[in-house]
Amino acid sequence: MRAARSAHDDYGMGREAYRRLGDCSQLPAWNDALAELGDRYAACENGDAGEQTKLHIQEAAPLLRALARHAAIEMEDADLFLRMERASQDFEAPADWPSRWWEVPFDAVLWELRTAYVNEVAVDSDLVDALDDPSTLTDLRTALVQRGIALDVDPYETFRRNENRLGKEIGQVRNLHRAWLEVSEAEPAPPRHEASGSPQMDSWAYLRDWSGAEIFKKALETVDDAEFIRHCDGCRAVDEARAKLKVTPEAVEHARRKRRERQREAERANRTFPVAGKLFEVNDDSYGDLLARLDTLPDLKGPSVKSDESTRLVHPGPGPAPRPSPVLPAPGRTSHRYSSPHLPVLVGIVGEMHAYRYRALRTGRRYVAAVTIGAITGTETASVLRDRSPHPAPSGNRRRRGPSSPHSPPAQVRGAPRGCDCPDRSARTAVCHGGHRAAP
Repeated sequence: MRAARSAHDDYGMGREAYRRLGDCSQLPAWNDALAELGDRYAACENGDAGEQTKLHIQEAAPLLRALARHAAIEMEDADLFLRMERASQDFEAPADWPSRWWEVPFDAVLWELRTAYVNEVAVDSDLVDALDDPSTLTDLRTALVQRGIALDVDPYETFRRNENRLGKEIGQVRNLHRAWLEVSEAEPAPPRHEASGSPQMDSWAYLRDWSGAEIFKKALETVDDAEFIRHCDGCRAVDEARAKLKVTPEAVEHARRKRRERQREAERANRTFPVAGKLFEVNDDSYGDLLARLDTLPDLKGPSVKSDESTRLVHPGPGPAPRPSPVLPAPGRTSHRYSSPHLPVLVGIVGEMHAYRYRALRTGRRYVAAVTIGAITGTETASVLRDRSPHPAPSGNRRRRGPSSPHSPPAQVRGAPRGCDCPDRSARTAVCHGGHRAAP
């Protein structure tokens, strides 16, 4: 009577009766008693049946995982472990359980899970017969030990251990591959479709620790070079492959020195060009020597509209328009028109030197007041030509300037000789004797 007075509803009264009286007041019996009292009494259900079932599964998860590992090894089917794990994690209480028990029993969960293993996952029933009788977690543990199932091995920990070992082995194998390429001076082979840059893990990684040879083989499969793999055939470890390939620290260092020397030679060739019958290396040879070399060439006759391609483009001569020259680079971005970035700089410098020689020949004087070459030629030609000047800059006819501004002509440009008829001497280049050469 005290329990009846303290209960809030029929469900609470039934739970209290089950706690005090046991199975005789199990949920079906309680609903039968309520039905005898009349239609105004509704049947009760265990709304926590699903949560109680999941709690049993979580408590038994390590033991069920050991059983799944044992079954997969016995049936030699590594994927069976993951299928049994998925069946346990996805297990849900049957629809009639909320009306059968106030508390879902542990043995009912094991029996239903055993049925799912056999019918849905196709596990041999003899391998899961340990789930037939246990009614508690302790009983299940005892049944598994009696059948020789190891309970101290965590498949997920085994997987992580194999994954970490494979990751380290992949790093060592790829370092060996790079060193082999340097020592052998071999070109990387075309990509193989079966190669993969990520570790290849399979279900066996959950069941046992891989051997060193298995780890090396799986790491070797991640290298995208069939020739390297062929040379490593028969090796079972990185050290063994290193000895077979003769990749020693001394050999690697020697190969690196050779590679650096080839790089330096390529860079030197990229900035070396034939000028006046000899090779000239930008940033290394003297520009003064280059000007002296150009002075040995025949005297210049000046630009010709008929024979000079560049002049003809600026000042079209008589006759039909010229066809595009196959020698000249196609229009486009300047950076894409030259094989070397040093070439346009050298062309500009040599052009300024030729302009100087032409003016000197035309005027009979080898004098340059000052040279402003611009962004293409830099300042080195200016210093070279200035050094070649045998006379100081004339002081006559100098135009007074105010403070310079960003739009003012270059300050280095000096005045022209007396009688110069150029309308704007300050906007011209430095070589002048009765007329300025137009700035490019």
